[in-house]
Amino acid sequence: KEERLAIADLLYGYTLAGAYQLRLEEKIGSIEVGKKADMVLLNASPFEVDAYEIHSIKVLNTWFGGDSVYSSN
Repeated sequence: KEERLAIADLLYGYTLAGAYQLRLEEKIGSIEVGKKADMVLLNASPFEVDAYEIHSIKVLNTWFGGDSVYSSN
């Protein structure tokens, strides 16, 4: 339990840190003007859900390059 990573650290690792590793931090990794709009809309915040329930969070929408590529509707 003491060796677990915080949710914020995990999300950072999958977003901005991942972009940095690919040397693409100026283009992807965070939501900013001028960057590609790759993002998801979730039905719950990973920061507010119990750590053991994160797997139950559903993706409602996905955007890739600013275009909607998935909708749960």
